[in-house]
Amino acid sequence: MGMSQYWDLVLAPVVDALQPDQVVQIGCGGGRTTELLLGSGHGKPPKVVAIDKWLEFDPQELQKKYDSRFVFHRSLALNALPQLEAMDLVIMDGDPNWYTVHHALAQMERATRAKDRPFPCVVVHNIGWPYARRDGYQDPGVIPDAFRQPSKKLGVAPGNPELVEQGLYPQRYHAVYETDQRNGVLTAVESFIEGSQLKLEWVPILFRSGVGLLFSRDLSERCPGFAAWARSVTLPAAVNHLLETAEQERSALCLEVSRAQANLTRLGKERDELAGEGATLRRDMESRLAAHQADRQGLRRQIDEARAAAEEALSSHRRVLADLENRCLEAESQGRSLGRRLQEASEQLEEKELNLDRLRAELQLAEKGTALSRKLERQLTETRTELAKLRTAIAAQAKDNRLLTGWMDGMSRGMERHFKSWSWRLGAGLVGVARRMLRRREVPIQSLQVTRIAREYLEWRSRRGAPRY
Repeated sequence: MGMSQYWDLVLAPVVDALQPDQVVQIGCGGGRTTELLLGSGHGKPPKVVAIDKWLEFDPQELQKKYDSRFVFHRSLALNALPQLEAMDLVIMDGDPNWYTVHHALAQMERATRAKDRPFPCVVVHNIGWPYARRDGYQDPGVIPDAFRQPSKKLGVAPGNPELVEQGLYPQRYHAVYETDQRNGVLTAVESFIEGSQLKLEWVPILFRSGVGLLFSRDLSERCPGFAAWARSVTLPAAVNHLLETAEQERSALCLEVSRAQANLTRLGKERDELAGEGATLRRDMESRLAAHQADRQGLRRQIDEARAAAEEALSSHRRVLADLENRCLEAESQGRSLGRRLQEASEQLEEKELNLDRLRAELQLAEKGTALSRKLERQLTETRTELAKLRTAIAAQAKDNRLLTGWMDGMSRGMERHFKSWSWRLGAGLVGVARRMLRRREVPIQSLQVTRIAREYLEWRSRRGAPRY
């Protein structure tokens, strides 16, 4: 909270009692205390000179508002203090370490002697835990090696001399060890008082992180109202001890709150991460579901196409089967007609042979009749010619019969191989899958009828004793 937490208890009474012309503020934080100082005082408000290398607000707004009453130095305190001409009240809330505090007080004392002016009233922050006996650094590099304690960027915890991961003020570098040898703000004030040639008074107020008033006895004589107020806030050692104990307990509670807030922040981040993972997983599942639906629709289209192709193939097979049946009936009819013609031709042949034999006998009996002989010879020649034509017709009809029978045999074997092929089985399987997906009732397969007809044809051939081609 910075020094603004001490405004009502310490700073406002000090400003009202001293009525300073110029206030020097070392460390401004968020600027709350700076605005309170600029608006304070009875009658003429003080001029505020702010010094801060790590400022947390824009000083131009205050410069526009208060003009020359506000002066800002973006610098280290030890670099800016020698440039100041007057200091009535100094509020020290900068880097809480022995080197900065001790040497700033020493610079004020040298300026007091060199310019023959009173030592200012100095309000020193962080004289209690954790910076009473432990240095804190915003940037360890600005501290000379001889005065810089070994440090780490870790937090502090009440009752624990070691630095901890989850502690208070983790944004600062802290001295690894807690000692009273050039270490801490209170140690710096005590060593300065011990080595100073001025007659100084020290009033510690161990409220929260602790604040102390350092002023000369001459100031008490010049401002009796301030001296009376300082005596009123000077507490016995036992009371200060109780305040220090209460501050330790408050700091422990603050640490618990800080850890709880850190855990809450961590849980919030984990929640956000889980929410992000959940959203990503949801998008992935939605994408997968959409792909699955697309695959399902594609499979349905393939099944429909396969079903249509299977139905087309089945229709084609039915047409082929009907054609085969017609051709079988036609072949059977032609076979019966051919059989009758062969029977008639055989009977005619037998009759012609009998006539030929009779004619030969008659020819032998009528060798003496030349005219009759020639007539008989001509009849014999004509009969032989007709017989040759009849034999040729019989041979052609037998050849047609064999050709038709060969076609029927080949078609039967082709149909048998077709119904056993993997493409027919795949089509039949896809039709079965489509039927089950579409929940259609099972119907007889036409291929069984075709197979039955082919088998019946082969049995008919076998009964007739015809050879297979």
